[in-house]
Amino acid sequence: RLCSSSLAFQVICRPRQTSRATHMASKVLATNTDLPIKTDKPVHFGKVRAVYWLTEEDSARLANEKNYDVAPGSQLAVMVISDRISAFDVIWHAEGGMNGVPNKGAALNAISNHWFKLFRERGLADSHILDIPHPFVWIVQKARPVMIEAIARQYITGSMWRDYSKGGRE
Repeated sequence: RLCSSSLAFQVICRPRQTSRATHMASKVLATNTDLPIKTDKPVHFGKVRAVYWLTEEDSARLANEKNYDVAPGSQLAVMVISDRISAFDVIWHAEGGMNGVPNKGAALNAISNHWFKLFRERGLADSHILDIPHPFVWIVQKARPVMIEAIARQYITGSMWRDYSKGGRE
């Protein structure tokens, strides 16, 4: 069986380290690839998220128990975000043993969910998110991404500025 949600989320939120020097770091979810979630595939992870693909049996059971609106045979996953800081393709570490920003993962999940929900409500795109049992955790289904990139800057530099100053960009 998939571990009980309360156990998984206690593991996520409970500090593991007890020394005073590591106390601050333990308030951050810095590691999210070693949770007691049953999967028969390797945990897929990036800089801040880890994806635990559930077994076919657990996916079917969870979809049935939670009455998720998914096609029969859909594979489900538990996606866990950490509080790690990632920029320029690097995981950053702070002084004093801090391995992230407390509740950064929960805040990013909430912001992302807001936009996914808005897109769904406006009929622009559906979402892979089926459930949010904890601020750090999404239950998701496999989906095809819609590739969108947006860059917002307060200033223009480099080749963009040269093009703009020559009238190449408006």
